[in-house]
Amino acid sequence: MTTWPRPVPLIGDDTAASERAADPTGWALPEPDRAGLYRTIGARRDVRRYRPDPVPDEVLTRVLGAAHAAPSVGHSQPWRFVVVRDPAVRDRAAVLTDRERLRQAAQLEPEAGARLLDLQLEGVREAPLGVVVCCDRRTPAAGVLGRATFPDADLWSCAAAIQNLWLAARAEGLGLGWVTLFRPAELGELLALPDGVVTLGWLCLGWPDERPPAPGLERAGWSRRQPLEDVVLTDRWPATDPAPPPNRLRSPEPAAVVGARDAADRLLTPPGSLGVLDRAVDRAVALGRTELTGGTLLLAAADHPVTGHGVSAFPVSTTRDIAAAAVAGQALGATAARTAGLDVVVVDAGVHGTAVPGALAVRPVGVRGDLLTAPAMTPDDVATLLAAGRRLGAERGRRPAWSRSARWGWATRPWRRRWPAGCCTWNRPTWSGWVPARTRRWWTGSGRWSTRPSPAPGGAWTRCARWPSSADRSWPSWPARCWGRRRPARWWSSTGSPPRWPHWSPWGWSRPRSRRWWPGSAAGSAGTSWCCRRWASSRCWTSGCGPVKASGRCSPRGCCVTG
Repeated sequence: MTTWPRPVPLIGDDTAASERAADPTGWALPEPDRAGLYRTIGARRDVRRYRPDPVPDEVLTRVLGAAHAAPSVGHSQPWRFVVVRDPAVRDRAAVLTDRERLRQAAQLEPEAGARLLDLQLEGVREAPLGVVVCCDRRTPAAGVLGRATFPDADLWSCAAAIQNLWLAARAEGLGLGWVTLFRPAELGELLALPDGVVTLGWLCLGWPDERPPAPGLERAGWSRRQPLEDVVLTDRWPATDPAPPPNRLRSPEPAAVVGARDAADRLLTPPGSLGVLDRAVDRAVALGRTELTGGTLLLAAADHPVTGHGVSAFPVSTTRDIAAAAVAGQALGATAARTAGLDVVVVDAGVHGTAVPGALAVRPVGVRGDLLTAPAMTPDDVATLLAAGRRLGAERGRRPAWSRSARWGWATRPWRRRWPAGCCTWNRPTWSGWVPARTRRWWTGSGRWSTRPSPAPGGAWTRCARWPSSADRSWPSWPARCWGRRRPARWWSSTGSPPRWPHWSPWGWSRPRSRRWWPGSAAGSAGTSWCCRRWASSRCWTSGCGPVKASGRCSPRGCCVTG
């Protein structure tokens, strides 16, 4: 029996049914090609930062060719690629995105809106190329195969072209960012598009100035990629309805806060650009707290043990470096705060390792867990940190503003400064002199010393060192008394007024053996009621300088001292 060879077409599929039946997987690409494709898909990122280097024309042609090879409904190929090189056009497009970002942020939940405002969207300006994918919809849907039943299939075709363009750009080493923060009519007007031609956003294209290892919105905490099993359904929609995508629209805010935000719109700053701080200011303004003459930047630094599981983007040493730089006045935030006239307080609330030198130490002392095996802190440590924060906030709130002076170290009015609760010293002033060295005392913040630490057992408040010390000019709120020759010699007025008396110097009495009186006010003279002390050797007198009590506390009636 004669057999005849199978006719093989010169065009189209040249395989035989027997070949396809014998090897169903024969159409697969070689293993290296498949691995490269999946690697490219997995490495695709939405890039936001770009270098100004130009993209060669041949590279751009290959990328656009890949986009043009996308599938389309009815093979209609409805896409049109507008390549924007003009910097002026890119700048105008960036203004449109900024405006729309503010509009959308106002409609979102506060946290989501703040994250939207924090996103880097300067790629419209920075990228050397902009590619606007347009969909030509001027052909009636019924006139295109497949669009009569799905009229928007032409838009889906253009989206497939964008995906092809994106993957090809990633394979070429280019970065691409898809920006849809445009009003379609405004973008169409900018590009002079005719009626019936719509855009699918703006594609920033150029050499990336970042190499993100994970999606940007996921790294920013916006969302996480769902597991595959949560998005794959079998045969039909399940009876247990899966949760819809999250809705981030905000609920209405109180009228007072909205009014404060409206007033802030008149300032030369993007509304809400400070995130959480902006919202706190809005609420303070709504309460009528607008007359602010000073403030304090409080930087609380701590490391969480959960970072041992690799959940942080930075090594654990970064926290210590930032805190140390802030103490030294070299951190960006600390420098900006001091430039604005604010004080800066750095709190070590649990930085990994030893205490940060120069920071106020309020460190947990109990067991710290990683959340998987144990809680992050014990309840006692939580209570201690909260109490310390309240005390520190109250102390900073009571603290009056003053100007700095190199002569006094801390301020030109050191008698008005209070020690923070928890400062510790080995010596302390008493009515009869100095407590012996190595007797540690803590200042409670309520006008007395204590042998018990409060709030931090370490007693590492660096702004309250051993007293007296020329490096620390911070004074507690003492009753009206005078301090004599021991350094640093100071008078203290219960009214907080600057001490004024003749022949006085910061380091002692200007004329030893001369008699001085102190009345507990801003000026002193003989013949009135006084309260005056000299350390360890005071003698108290009546207004006529007769002895009343030779030791102990000064008589309320008055006293005078020699020397």
